[in-house]
Amino acid sequence: MGVSEGALASARYAGKEFKGRMVLSWSCEPGYFTDYAKVGATKSTPFLNIMGHQDFYFGRNAPYNTNYIGNSGNCANYLSMAGFKNAKVITYPESGHGVSYNQYIESDLLNFLKHWVGRNTSETP
Repeated sequence: MGVSEGALASARYAGKEFKGRMVLSWSCEPGYFTDYAKVGATKSTPFLNIMGHQDFYFGRNAPYNTNYIGNSGNCANYLSMAGFKNAKVITYPESGHGVSYNQYIESDLLNFLKHWVGRNTSETP
């Protein structure tokens, strides 16, 4: 799991030792932080992206991303186009970059872990 710059590292790392990825406050899209989208996980790796709709750095309307056409402010478009079959994207409408302070973050992270711990991801649809 990573948050903000740590989320970029968590998402892009290509090692195979992680059973899943939890990416908070980074949208997996081209922006001021990186010019291209990339996730190092396999297409069957469980992947959770949590974003604040009002994220000042990576959100859809973030001032730093105005020169990057097509930013959605979350990983949904990239994960869908890239074929990630075990991905989930959550956007908190009233949150900014600090999604870890949202009242739902603990239950969303724990539910993701509970769902995937012990499952064989190669057998999921």
